[in-house]
Amino acid sequence: MKFESLCITNLRAIRYFEISDLGNFVVIAGQNGSGKSCVFDAIRLLKSVYGGHAANEYQHWFGEFGVNLQDGASLKKLFRASESPIKIEAKVAFHETERAFLESNIERLAQPMTWVRVTGQPVDFWSFNPMAYLAQMRTIRPQLDAMTEVIATEIRNALADPFHQLSLTISPKGELFIANCRPVEAAFQAYEPRNLGLIEYHSASRSYSRQQVGGINLDARAFEDQARQSRLYNWQNKYQNVKTELASSYIRSLISGQAGGGEDVSGLDSTLQELFHTFFPDKIYEGVHPQPGGNLGFPVRLSTGERHDIDELSSGEKEILYGFLKLKNSTPRNSVILLDEPELHLHPSLLEGFTDFYYRRLGLEQDNQLWLVTHSDTLLRQAVGNSNYRVIQMIPATSPEAPTNQAVEVVADEDVDKATIVLVGDLAAYRPHGKVVILEGDHEDGFDVQMVRRLFPDFGRRVNLVSGGNKGRVAGLHKALQKAASSAGLKNRFFAILDKDADPPLTTDPATTIFTWDVYHIENYLLHPAAIRAACVALAGHDPFSTDSKVYEALLYCARNLVDRLVQEKLIREVNGHMIEALKIGGDPRSKAPQLAIAASLKHSMERVREVSSMLTDRYLADQAETYRANTETALDDGTWSTEFPGREILGQFANQALKLKVSGDIFRNTVLDKMVELSIRPEGMETIFDKIASRSYFFND
Repeated sequence: MKFESLCITNLRAIRYFEISDLGNFVVIAGQNGSGKSCVFDAIRLLKSVYGGHAANEYQHWFGEFGVNLQDGASLKKLFRASESPIKIEAKVAFHETERAFLESNIERLAQPMTWVRVTGQPVDFWSFNPMAYLAQMRTIRPQLDAMTEVIATEIRNALADPFHQLSLTISPKGELFIANCRPVEAAFQAYEPRNLGLIEYHSASRSYSRQQVGGINLDARAFEDQARQSRLYNWQNKYQNVKTELASSYIRSLISGQAGGGEDVSGLDSTLQELFHTFFPDKIYEGVHPQPGGNLGFPVRLSTGERHDIDELSSGEKEILYGFLKLKNSTPRNSVILLDEPELHLHPSLLEGFTDFYYRRLGLEQDNQLWLVTHSDTLLRQAVGNSNYRVIQMIPATSPEAPTNQAVEVVADEDVDKATIVLVGDLAAYRPHGKVVILEGDHEDGFDVQMVRRLFPDFGRRVNLVSGGNKGRVAGLHKALQKAASSAGLKNRFFAILDKDADPPLTTDPATTIFTWDVYHIENYLLHPAAIRAACVALAGHDPFSTDSKVYEALLYCARNLVDRLVQEKLIREVNGHMIEALKIGGDPRSKAPQLAIAASLKHSMERVREVSSMLTDRYLADQAETYRANTETALDDGTWSTEFPGREILGQFANQALKLKVSGDIFRNTVLDKMVELSIRPEGMETIFDKIASRSYFFND
């Protein structure tokens, strides 16, 4: 069994979600609160209303959310729009072996369904025993036989179709409307793991506590019963009895061997040993060992020869070992596996190859359909661009630029998409087809990106923010991406924002996609006395400054210390400009003697260099230095120093000299940013640029 399509409307964080043409591996990513887990909730509810492994299984779903269907107030929490219905639709297909089993066992599978329809008494397939209802059956046998024939005929006729459409509607009043689909109803209520696939849910709330062996039960049906009850619900118990299962498997194996049955029931042990070999080759699980005191041990041998109990494994090791163990050994073929945040507890290095391993061992080998919800950039980069996977990005319904369908597929089949995916630092936060804003900063640091996301989280969620390196590299990267986008017919996809430094404005073109902050560095926006004072209190444990004005004076003092350096930088910039202007080398490209072609321009360039050199006398440079010094002094007097002086250096000096704390400039800078967030300070210069970018329509050129 697998899902071919899924459509969800108005359920919790989901306004509208639709995906189709699904393969065997679906990966869903997106921001917190975008509705990723709601997709799994919808699948679980749909399965439970069509048929449960327990009577009225769907009530477990509503109970999980604290909802009483008779209580309108509690029911409202499930609706995104309270006056509109919730709707969940899906198209499913059975594997040919499942279809054959259903056709061969129609009457038996229809019996519990018949009983419910004739008597109104809820039962489940697992525990339904006609012998227990023998007296009642004698009195209503004709009705039961007639209803069985009706249901069996409906199932038989519907199985002729390769696909089966499911639909659940919940009205705002709490009424449930379920479209008829007898084959799915029969399959979902039946618990036949050897013949029919199941829907298996693994919550993100997984935990792995230490375990004691106890309550060993040699009845394999008892273990199946426990697994049945935790397939979709009671998932907290999935991993709480691993040792007991290992012990029971070991004892059943011994008994089988003594009885001469030759049955191999030690699958759990062998699977664990295989997992150790694959993921932790420096450790060996030695299997269940009897102890002298009559207990059982579960030793793990290290490369040093030391041993420890399996309980001593780390949470990350247990996540892989116990998680896969449960999926591999308890999930039948042709199942749908819903795995929420498989990266829990795992170091990124352990995630390398994770998706391919699960795809091969749980997907291909067992004909299962896997659904993963993840925040992991590592997992997503393994999946995007791989034809084995469908990667879906969930766009929050609250996003101002959210599309009608919150499900946006992440593909990398165009050069522009490939380049964007490579650039985006965290693919889990990637917005497919969203605008890309390139900022200065290294990928490892990315302070500019961090600052934008912290101060303007709404804007940060609406676009893809990228750290592009230094100013020259950002400008070059933007130019290259703009060219590629233009070739693909895209407009207003890529933007860049640079530090102003001491340069003149880049352009006044209102259609430009490359901007400069209205300050020297982005850190100039952090020169806010109230935020800096709050940061000083947080780091020093007391208030070193009695007023915000005292902070301003200390910052001004640090700025004055930069005057000589700024004057020198302006002189260097001017001299370099004159020299570069003088050097104009060219020649006739058709010339057969290249060295002769450039000789004339080289001679003239050298003459211009000599003219420039003669102009740049000590007197001239001294006069220019005084002019620049006067300008900087004016900035100090009129307060424009806070935008015209390098804020990065001012903050560094302030941390080292004025504050006199043994903290790095980066720590102080980050603390100031924290306080700006707490004080809700949003620099107007930044907001102006973001408004311009947000107002641009991103579209394809005709």
